[in-house]
Amino acid sequence: MAGTIIGVGPGVFIVALLWVLVLLLCVLLSRASGFERFSVVLVFISALIITLVLWFFPRASEFPEPTTEMKLDTAAAPSSGMREFLGQSTNRISSKGTGAALWN
Repeated sequence: MAGTIIGVGPGVFIVALLWVLVLLLCVLLSRASGFERFSVVLVFISALIITLVLWFFPRASEFPEPTTEMKLDTAAAPSSGMREFLGQSTNRISSKGTGAALWN
């Protein structure tokens, strides 16, 4: 799944950042006086609405598309090396004529 970090999508990080900023703004506005002090409720409700929109209207589908399984040959390097070694030794034997003269 593209665009995931630690298995979660960007929406989780957006919601987390939103709530951190809302809590910071609520703390700052709680020290104000007058109408600004009651705007904490508006900030909280707007953050709640944004969170619910992101929660109930996800961007990706609920069920991921089936993926094709890639088969990896884990023995590719050793078998290639063995094939190369056996190929080299059979070429030496056939080019020299007999196995006895191989190491001469």
